[in-house]
Amino acid sequence: MKKFFVGIDFSKLKFDAAIYIVDSKQIVSEAEFKNESSGYSDFLEWVNENACCPKSSLLFCGEHTGYYSANLSTFLFESGYDMWLAPGLQIKKSQGIKRAKTDRIDACKIAEYAYRFRDKALLFHPISKALDEIRDLLSYRERLVGKRKVLSTSAKEVKRVKDSASCDFIYLDSLEYIKSLSKSIRNCENRIEALMKGDHLLNTNYKLMNSVVGIGLVNSALILVATSNFSLFTNPKSSVAIVALFPLNTARAVA
Repeated sequence: MKKFFVGIDFSKLKFDAAIYIVDSKQIVSEAEFKNESSGYSDFLEWVNENACCPKSSLLFCGEHTGYYSANLSTFLFESGYDMWLAPGLQIKKSQGIKRAKTDRIDACKIAEYAYRFRDKALLFHPISKALDEIRDLLSYRERLVGKRKVLSTSAKEVKRVKDSASCDFIYLDSLEYIKSLSKSIRNCENRIEALMKGDHLLNTNYKLMNSVVGIGLVNSALILVATSNFSLFTNPKSSVAIVALFPLNTARAVA
């Protein structure tokens, strides 16, 4: 049974934490730590000082913020603690957390949220190395596609509205840069496909999804990352439901 609930509010360089104790139903301690390895050790030392209990009596909870929450969550998992990364919108709706409030107050609200909804906690498990690399590559690919779209739109507009030697240079130089971006995008996709094919479990689900009309390489990779290769669900209906609602990426590399 959980007796202590630790709320964590993540940011880029630091995180705020608060400990909620069930017996007294109140926050017993608050603190701020660096969001890096040294800060994680200090954080656990602080927790142990203020919550003298077995690891099984503790539940850590924070908002899922991607890169900022990943390292501490992995550290806690590897240290034998239960960590729950909850959707930010869900936390905010339940407690009315506003960005105008301080991070320390938000950490207290998250600790209270973890206690109230402890029966709904989904414990964190790190994704595989292959999926972690695929996630990074997808993020990089998305940035490249965005840059290519902006450059293509502006180049066409310059060509349409102006007629000068400089505009001709801008247009032609933009086309060369667009070609370079397209090559980088294809290289990203090739690496993503190689990672999926190199992992037996990923490759099996990739082949199944790729057999569905409209779901190609990028969409398959997005779904695999979002669902941690369908390991976040306890039954097939849940998997089907999330995939049906998933905002599939329609971006395609230029041939």
